[in-house]
Amino acid sequence: HPALTKSWTVGDGKKWEFKHGVKVEAKLGALVDEGPVRISGVTGPNAANVNGTYAPTGELHNGKTLFRKVNDPDKWLRYLKSGLWVVSRTSDKDANNNLCWAHSVEKDLAHPALTKSWTVGDGKKW
Repeated sequence: HPALTKSWTVGDGKKWEFKHGVKVEAKLGALVDEGPVRISGVTGPNAANVNGTYAPTGELHNGKTLFRKVNDPDKWLRYLKSGLWVVSRTSDKDANNNLCWAHSVEKDLAHPALTKSWTVGDGKKW
């Protein structure tokens, strides 16, 4: 679950940097009841793309809960076939590709809040 992540890597459109201040929060029990997930603390050019609250859609994507950003329906927190959790746009979700603004470092986790580290891109590198 993203709420358990300790640090993220954040991109500014040109490079990726490791950030300790990024927070992902979820209500207690969200691991069981699939409540909303909140990502915060991302800085740089992709901050607006990644930061925010993601609500469960009730749908599965590659076998895991699919989350949609509240008040920004073109942003998704989704699971890849490769085992990573990512934040991406609708076109990339629909294509089921690996393009994203941010991704988990750890693989094969049941919920994005279980991730301890994230990488956030800057548009050119991680």
